[in-house]
Parts: sequence; C-alpha cells; structure tokens
Amino acid sequence: MRICVHPAGKGGVSFYRVRQPYAKISDKCEVFIYDPDNHSPQRLNDEQEAANILVFQMGFGTAVQDVVAAQKGGDKKVVMEFDDYIFEVNPMNPAYRTFGTKEYNLTYMDDKSAKRAIAEIERNPEDKRTYIQHKNGHVEVEMWKDGCNGFDLQANLTRASATKWSIANCDLVTVTTPELGKLFRKHRPSGPIAVLPNLVDFERWLPMKKNEDKEIRIGWQGGSAHYHDIHLVSKVLNRILKERPNVKLVMKGSYYPSLFEDVKDQVEWLAWHGDIDTYPLDVLDMKLDIGICPVIDDPFNRGKSDIKWVEYSAMKIPAVVSPVCYKNVKHGKTGFVASNGNEWYQYLTKLLDDKELRKEIAEKAYTRAKGYHNADIQSQAWFSALTDMRMGVMKTIKHPKKELVRG
Repeated sequence: MRICVHPAGKGGVSFYRVRQPYAKISDKCEVFIYDPDNHSPQRLNDEQEAANILVFQMGFGTAVQDVVAAQKGGDKKVVMEFDDYIFEVNPMNPAYRTFGTKEYNLTYMDDKSAKRAIAEIERNPEDKRTYIQHKNGHVEVEMWKDGCNGFDLQANLTRASATKWSIANCDLVTVTTPELGKLFRKHRPSGPIAVLPNLVDFERWLPMKKNEDKEIRIGWQGGSAHYHDIHLVSKVLNRILKERPNVKLVMKGSYYPSLFEDVKDQVEWLAWHGDIDTYPLDVLDMKLDIGICPVIDDPFNRGKSDIKWVEYSAMKIPAVVSPVCYKNVKHGKTGFVASNGNEWYQYLTKLLDDKELRKEIAEKAYTRAKGYHNADIQSQAWFSALTDMRMGVMKTIKHPKKELVRG
C-alpha cells in the first residue's frame, strides 16, 4: 500500500492528523507527505501517480473536487481528513476569511470595547469597513464584508460547494470525534466515515516541570481563534486573581490584554512557540499547577476534539474543562467539567485549595490518556481504516469502549 498525503500546512493540526500517525504506520506501508518547501510540484505529481491512496487534509475547494472526480470509480482511493467542521466557523475565528459564507456584523455593548473597535476601523481605512453607533451607545461594526479585507463571499461559497461534493463522493472521510462525524454525515449520506481520535506521543509529552514558587499557576495556551473561549471564563479568572494574590494566570499564544487589565500584574503572557517538534518541551516551561480548557457551545466547537485535555493529562496537570467537546473527561475523577461561571469558580478554587486533590486528579487523567490516546498503540487504527477502505470492507474498528468507524 502506497499513500500520498497532502497536509494542511506545518502546524499542530497537520502534526497530529498527518505527520505523527502516518509516521507511526510507515513500517507497514509506503508514505509520502508533501512539503512544498522541500518537494517540487513534479515530485508531488509523481508520488500521486504512484500512490494507491491519496489523502487530503482539510481539502477545501475545486482542486480537490477535480481529483475526487477524476478518481471516482477507479483503483486509486481518495481520503478526505478533517479535524474541524469548516462549514460553521465562528466569525471571531480569523479562518472565517476563508470559510465564511455570510457577511457578519458584530455589536459591541460596552463603551470601552466600542471605542476600541471604532479606533481600529479608523486606523485602517483601506479595509473599507463601516460602523453604526446606536442611540443606546452600542456600536455595530462590519466585521466581515464582501470585498473587504480579503473576504470574498462568492469564492468562499464556490469552495464550500465543491468541498461538500468531494465529501459526498470520496472513498473515505476521517475525523477526530463521533460528534464531528455526525456533522459531516449531513454532507455524506452514504459511505464510510472513520473516527480516528487525536493521539499524543508519551515520549514527547512529559510531566510538567515542578513549580517551585509560592504562587499557584493556572494555565492556558491557544491561538487567535479562541477569544470567545477565553472571554467565557474571563470574569471568573479576574475574580479569582483579585481574591488570591498568590495565584498567577499563565497564557501562552494569543494576547488578550483587554480581558485582564485590572489584574495584569498577575498575568504572565508567553509567546507562541512556532516549532511543533519542540513545542511539547516548551510547554513544560509554563510550570503549571492547573490547566483550563474553556470552549463556547457552538456547532464548530461541538466537533472539536479533547486534545488540550489529553496534553494536560500527559503532563500530569489537572484541568477544568467545558462540557462541549470534553465528554470523555470523568467529572471529579480525571478532571472537572464546568458548565457555567459558578461551576468554573467552584472547581478552580477547589483545586487551588487542595494540592493532594490536584495530584490525585492528575494521576487518574494521565492513566486514562495513556490508555486511550497513546500514539504508539492507537495509530494502528489509521492503517486499519485505510486497509479496509482499499479492500472495500469498512468493518467496525474498535477503540477501547468506542466505535471508531461508522460505515
């Protein structure tokens, strides 16, 4: 079996969904992963010609549709891999520029945020965005307007339509969770969808470095798509930091200073680490005692995986999570699941007050993550899914207590 994979860039998503799992099964089959920085278009063409299976990660647009159409009914199989529900991207996510299919206006309710939004628009007249200031003081801003700031509505609609056709007509769709599989089933009435969970390599993700300071460190890391998620818990975090001078909030990645202006002396901002290969070692330097995984409830996030909890668990860090995509977290045993602000406050303070509880939760979470999300073991599900698809047998693949393939 010879596989040619076209990843979506070089970041964490392509690592977890392409580089890591396919490296783990490369002893069983030939795998070529395209890298535009090192491989010529001719090399890609040659590898695609030689391959039995073509894999497209986040294949969005007419180019992949052309490949699916050309191979339909032939001996060469086409797999489409998704770890996000790209048809419901939140407008606060920068990726909306590529995936959004509607114009969107954002209303700012408080005076401080409204003034900041107006100032940003006036600083960038080339964006050609406008705003309306209502009598009640609220400001409505054109956040995504067709033809402005690189947002091309018709192009996005065309790409979305082509992608839905490809999803319906390719040989296999692979996703991270059963929930994401259900979302994609709307565009794929028949044909197999393989649920292949995100995994971690426990030789790369090591226990967190010990915090030797007197302060207790609550941590979060993430990119620019998570403003709404952090906003969800910002009031609770502000309250805790004001009440407890010995607590520090450590944030790695995107910078959201406006949410924590009143407690900025207790917030440590760390730059994002661009090299995914050494990223696990970089995270260890955060020296966290508690991790947080806040996620707003929307269709996009319902399809997300629990990878952040898995990473914390691999580092033996107890976490408080939202219920939206962390359904595998056993409340009170392998973490705490918080559905509202009161619960976020309750469970965070519970962990802050009890060092032994933090240790107990961390150990149980580590054991569960290593059993269910160990890349050395569970990556074989990738090989099984591709083999069965190629043979036209898509039998059910069992993960511990889970069904991994829905035909």
